[in-house]
Amino acid sequence: MVGTVVTRTQSHSGWLFLLFPFACAAHLFAFLFISSPPSPDAAEYLALGRSLSASGELVLPTGERAKRMPLYPALVAAVHRAAGDERVERAVQAVQTVLAVASTILIALIARRLADARAGLVAGVISAIYGPFWYLQTLCLTETLIIFLLSAALLLYVEWITAGARGGVVLLVATGLLLAAAALTRANAAILVVPFVVDAFWRARSWRLRVVCAAALILPTLISVTAWGVRNQRQTGAFTLSTTGGLNFYLGHNPQYAADPGLGHADYGRFDRLRAETGRSEVEVDRMLTAEGASFAKSHPIETFVDTFRKLIVYHSSTIAVSAPSLLLICLGAVSLAGPVSLRNQLDRRRRLVATAAVLGFGLTALVWAAVVLQTYRLWANPTHLVPLGLVALVFLRTPLRVRGLFFGIYLVELAIGLIFIPIVRLRWTVDGLVIIVLAVGVSNVCRWLLDGRGDAARGASPAAG
Repeated sequence: MVGTVVTRTQSHSGWLFLLFPFACAAHLFAFLFISSPPSPDAAEYLALGRSLSASGELVLPTGERAKRMPLYPALVAAVHRAAGDERVERAVQAVQTVLAVASTILIALIARRLADARAGLVAGVISAIYGPFWYLQTLCLTETLIIFLLSAALLLYVEWITAGARGGVVLLVATGLLLAAAALTRANAAILVVPFVVDAFWRARSWRLRVVCAAALILPTLISVTAWGVRNQRQTGAFTLSTTGGLNFYLGHNPQYAADPGLGHADYGRFDRLRAETGRSEVEVDRMLTAEGASFAKSHPIETFVDTFRKLIVYHSSTIAVSAPSLLLICLGAVSLAGPVSLRNQLDRRRRLVATAAVLGFGLTALVWAAVVLQTYRLWANPTHLVPLGLVALVFLRTPLRVRGLFFGIYLVELAIGLIFIPIVRLRWTVDGLVIIVLAVGVSNVCRWLLDGRGDAARGASPAAG
């Protein structure tokens, strides 16, 4: 049985009352002042939502019935019925603003659960001003919903770890339902259930509990994607989750990929042109593009191998405009607050050196931050700083709940999708919340180490499974 984690007495929830209005203000600012360019994908989702609202059918004006997963169009359809056709896009963005605020709070609660209130506040503030999250909430695309569902699933799973395998099965089932909803939002999200299953399997110490844990997590996703696949078989003649996989695979495996690995000018319209030119069904075109990509990969193995490294670079790049070093300012600020206390306590030389460096680093970063903001008015946190710092923090993550393997698994399965298909940076943005969490936990551990020498979120905590 998973034992109850013995933790230090946590701070009261006052930090959450500070974070909530800040998160609301930050995401409301993005809703009011951040604009996004037109997107073909967004246009398709809006068209599907309108179709579902008006006729009860998920079908595009061009006839495709299995191109997109159903949950996000269902959200658009619900908003369409409430707001009307003319205001549906802005209304969907308003709903996504609410989801973005909720995701920020969930991310903060996870960080607090893994460490303390300091980690929760740091994670929440970073998430509230994270540039990609602002951008995504202004796009009528699936990512904001995916981030919310994954964050909620992760929080419930963390609660399950502390509740115990027998007493917390309901939490595990709820986690599975949220992951199933994510799978119905985007086809490749179905793989997110795998690291949860592996982690739960590792924690359970009897085969009976392992079977129960695996069933609670897998069955909701299995049932939902099977039902959707059967629907598509009836509608299109093929058991499939989505007919966009072939295009995505082709775009990642073609002679022109190396010329523009950033996919800024990728031929996203090839699917539609092939349908128009050949008169073939969406399933047939999807298979044609898959076969074409596979043929290129098979006949150009060295180039495909090199392209994999190009994809790795693209996946971890930042496409957000350069902004002030807000993330560094937040992290160094949290550490520098512990610095003076550490110096007064006259701890060992190494801690005093780190404390002094943090205070000086915060002062220098504050000057740079002010200069950049006054020049650009861009104050959002940027992936340029989050990705390297967060991945280092993930490698050295220390928390009594021992979730490093789970976090690595979630990050790696999304990375695998990017390397196998196309490394759309939006794919990585859906798991950047996890990176924010581990960075915040790392900051909290450094603060605790400066203050009292303890780098863990708790002393003597030893969760076990059985």
